[in-house]
Amino acid sequence: MIINDLPDVPSIDIYKSSNILFSKININELDFAPIEPDNNSSVYAIIYPSLKWSEVQELKTNKIFHDNQKTYYTVTNKIIGLTEQDPLARDDELMLLYYSIDKNKHSYCHAIHEMGNFQDPEEITYYKDGPEYLIIRDNDTWESQSLVFKNNRWVLDIKCNHNATSGWIVRINNKEYNCIEVSKFAVPYRGEPLLSQQPEFINKYYFNKDGHCILLRRYMGPIWEKWRKEFWEKLQESEFIEEKNERFHLYMDYVPARYLD
Repeated sequence: MIINDLPDVPSIDIYKSSNILFSKININELDFAPIEPDNNSSVYAIIYPSLKWSEVQELKTNKIFHDNQKTYYTVTNKIIGLTEQDPLARDDELMLLYYSIDKNKHSYCHAIHEMGNFQDPEEITYYKDGPEYLIIRDNDTWESQSLVFKNNRWVLDIKCNHNATSGWIVRINNKEYNCIEVSKFAVPYRGEPLLSQQPEFINKYYFNKDGHCILLRRYMGPIWEKWRKEFWEKLQESEFIEEKNERFHLYMDYVPARYLD
């Protein structure tokens, strides 16, 4: 489905403030979807280096049940429009994410998969193990793993290191937002035995003081030169950052619709 009535692609600028404006937040959403049910959230994606809209997503949270220790949620992520073909686009238009949140505000994303039965591992195409913290403080660090189901067992696919830093300013068009940045540095593991590869991506999430993600900025890492050389060569036209002596090129920005006014 092509959407023609779109807002202008915004100008986005990110810089570090000399002041620590706040150093702790409580996250109030799961992958851009509000934790409180019955609220939809629309997110627009900008693809680089072409600097055009790529897709529009609609997200919704549902609370499925609660026990004495955890509350369980699903997040429905539906692509409702495509404007430019993303070279790494999913074939599916509807994806389900399963979360649980415990009393200490630790959130675990159990599974990401296309339509199917969560109890049937054969239906799961991607698996993430937490914790992803819903309470974030300046200088927090943690590790998470992504697993895939192969040959009747879970196999390490990606290892992610996270760190949070406060004092960031995000400017979207003419509005500025004080934010905490959560950086996610991902390294894939492949082969027999499993060995770490070159870095795959860095995701940078920017949360405001109310715990809402106002921007997700996705950078692709050097392993893509091996995996998709033509794709990687095109990305050389995008701006880049350097972390851990590796270069990462900007590939996608995700901006909720409410920050595009």
